[in-house]
Amino acid sequence: FCCSSATTKSAGKCMLDNDGNTALHLAIQAGSLLMFRVLLRNQKVNLNISNKKGQTALDVSRYKIPPGLFNDQKSETKIHFALKVVNARSGGCRRDHFEEKYNQQWKHNEREELEKLKVSTQTLCIGAVLIAIVTFGATFALPGGY
Repeated sequence: FCCSSATTKSAGKCMLDNDGNTALHLAIQAGSLLMFRVLLRNQKVNLNISNKKGQTALDVSRYKIPPGLFNDQKSETKIHFALKVVNARSGGCRRDHFEEKYNQQWKHNEREELEKLKVSTQTLCIGAVLIAIVTFGATFALPGGY
């Protein structure tokens, strides 16, 4: 469980792993929307605890969102949006360091993302052409058949 706002880490009631992550941090890192929802509903969970890197749950969720096209159906995006709605705070990590690490993390996936975008565009184009052909054919079809 995560520390409540009334308890402190020194009291021994806050369960942290070796990196200072709470259960909320770990649920976000795993991308587990179900576990995140359970933890978010619990009023004893403190959303603003920083791990040893100085990252709160909001910071960790920001790292998990890949750059590129916005997809609000992905669990990473839903988690980040939910944390913003409940006014979770950012940690003490500097924004410029965050941006540098974030860009490095996703830079190597850029080629894969471009390939996915290419394939999805081709699929959409084929679907649009097929729909146009069927529509055009239906226009000239005789009612009731031949």
